Amino acid sequence: MTDLWRLSAAELAALVKSKKVSAKEAAAANLARLDAVNPKLNAVIDHRPEEVLKQAAEVDAKIARGEEVGPLGGVPVTVKVNIDQEGFANTNGLKQQRDVIAKSNSPVVDNLRKAGALILGRTNTPAFSYRWFTSNLIHGDTKNPRDPSLTPGGSSGGAGSAVLELLAAEGCSLPLLQLGIPDRFIAHGSREGCLAAAGLDAAGLRASIEGWWALQSRERMRSAGGA
Repeated sequence: MTDLWRLSAAELAALVKSKKVSAKEAAAANLARLDAVNPKLNAVIDHRPEEVLKQAAEVDAKIARGEEVGPLGGVPVTVKVNIDQEGFANTNGLKQQRDVIAKSNSPVVDNLRKAGALILGRTNTPAFSYRWFTSNLIHGDTKNPRDPSLTPGGSSGGAGSAVLELLAAEGCSLPLLQLGIPDRFIAHGSREGCLAAAGLDAAGLRASIEGWWALQSRERMRSAGGA
């Protein structure tokens, strides 16, 4: 069988749902891959293996009871370090926010969990998540897996690097839950096309993404002096 960390989200979810692979096995494979390659990439800057395995055990228990686990059941994903995840620091790449610990989850994280995803770790971002490269004074530089002399992009360079070398399934960060696709790609792409390509309709996550885009549109209007 192909290494589990190389499988797409759809492939892995199907294997877990059919009990051909357990969520725990999927989690362990991705954690092992993270340990092997992340030290040279610095894509994931915070993760707690015991929590990942606990999430996987919950998915496996639901499957054993015959319960629905969601379209991403057992699929490891990452979230960007500027997304609230209960108990983790939302640094947004800033030293000043190293102690800003989220007291609750962003709806994005909650919806991923409802869909059965396993939150593998948190990926790096530039300061304020507002650069075309991914480097900051708190978490350091994230490397491009194909050429360390080149930027991995930004602001989701950590997500992009992770999805290329750590997990073929999904690297999730706003504005698209990006599934590892750097912001520079989204800026020049079609929102509808990206949603379709990411399989978000099937995952039941469209509402979260569309809601985020609507919020950003309102904020831009306010900044421009609109109603």
